[in-house]
Amino acid sequence: MKQLALMRHLHAQLKELHPIDRNRPMSMQGMYESESLKKKIKNSLSHIDLILCSNCKRGRQSLDALKNMISSSCTTEFVDRLYEASVDTMLSVIKEMPESKNSIFIIGHNPGIHNLFHTIVSLSPFDGYSHRFIYPTGGISFYEVHSLKWSKIRLKNIKYQSLITPSLDETVYFSGH
Repeated sequence: MKQLALMRHLHAQLKELHPIDRNRPMSMQGMYESESLKKKIKNSLSHIDLILCSNCKRGRQSLDALKNMISSSCTTEFVDRLYEASVDTMLSVIKEMPESKNSIFIIGHNPGIHNLFHTIVSLSPFDGYSHRFIYPTGGISFYEVHSLKWSKIRLKNIKYQSLITPSLDETVYFSGH
């Protein structure tokens, strides 16, 4: 079994301040979110062996903010296709990953992260799930992937486990158990 984690980048500065969206940096709120996340995730990312990060400023800054929570032996790839990626694009990127990697952590953007989360959760057993839920900045969701090969991954084989958010006292909105 493989594992997948999805993160929406930490909060970014306003679009009005940065005309080129890819260059928008993390905001002060994003810095606070990173400190909150570090307290909540503890060892949740220590097993990650591959990070796929959107190649934009706030994506890179989000990764930098959590880097000390991830094994130093973990490989990082910056992937242009994760910027404003659709569900199909994200799945395509995942399917191209080396089979030797067992745990992938993706740092991306809404609406792609939001849409992939809702697609997976709608196929998983759940408690208290709402389609009105908007995937928050800094949110990290965890999944079990019931496939021996990334190249053979199907949505129905991805099982939602939990969601950690930086902004609320409660770390799990709903459980996949």
